[in-house]
Amino acid sequence: MKRFYIIFISCLVLLPVNIYAQGGKKEKVSKDIFGNTIIEDEDGNKTTIKKDIFGNTVIEDNKGNKKTIKKDIFGNTVIEDNKGNKKTIKEDIHGNTVIEDNKGNKTTIREDIFGDKVIEDNKGYRKTIKKDIFDNTIIEDNKGNRTKIGKDIFDNTVVETNGRKVKIGRDIFGYLQYEENNRRKAYLKKDIFDAWIFTDDNNNEIKYSQEFWADIQRDFGGDEEETFFWLMDMCRGLTDYKEEYKVDIFGHLQFSNNHNERASLSKNIFDEMVYEDSKGNKMIYPQNFWNKIRKHSSDKKVFMDLIQRYLFE
Repeated sequence: MKRFYIIFISCLVLLPVNIYAQGGKKEKVSKDIFGNTIIEDEDGNKTTIKKDIFGNTVIEDNKGNKKTIKKDIFGNTVIEDNKGNKKTIKEDIHGNTVIEDNKGNKTTIREDIFGDKVIEDNKGYRKTIKKDIFDNTIIEDNKGNRTKIGKDIFDNTVVETNGRKVKIGRDIFGYLQYEENNRRKAYLKKDIFDAWIFTDDNNNEIKYSQEFWADIQRDFGGDEEETFFWLMDMCRGLTDYKEEYKVDIFGHLQFSNNHNERASLSKNIFDEMVYEDSKGNKMIYPQNFWNKIRKHSSDKKVFMDLIQRYLFE
């Protein structure tokens, strides 16, 4: 493919923060030059979160929807949109939290005489959150739904809801594992080369070298369990899918999967960054331009973004 340089303003304005891989809904969270938060997905939907001149939080998308979150003169939180909907969150004289909208709906959150949390609305629905004698959390409503959250003898978290049982815990080596109704299973483990591998009972496997894993963990604030759930969600509905991100012996970033899709990111003798993939795409970025792209990111995150943009589109 003919060699050329990529110059486009969007790379300077939107710098990727979180990149979601193939198999789930892909989104990017970034900052624009004004410090506003930008959320974009693979379908072209875009949401901007910013502050107006009064300090109110404004959330608007590229479909014309707009929502403003502000305080009224009484210190109540008011949420209203450009379609005439308005919701107020306040505290009543008893210290209960009350949520009301301009359509006559009202929800009250309070504690009963036993110290249990009670959530009820003005249409007759009621939910109670409490602890049982075994310190399990019980969530039940007046429609017959009941959820119990507790621990088993191995300190695994067990969630039971209307016959569905989910167990989340760690094995004897401290690695995360998930089990649903003794059928669906998923695991997150580290191999002898310090690469992290997610597997599930649908024969999916996602592998990140330690360099890539460190970046992903930073995106999730070091929360390994949150990363684990993200990987489970990413692989939901997939079967026999495998992909790997790694750094080769020359320091080049490499991606591959079992669909014969490949991508790499390397530096040439002119200190230019070169992206190539199995679709025949080849992009060459001068070093000064590349530094602007990755100013608030890293080579690995930008590489993952390029894969989403060019290999998976």
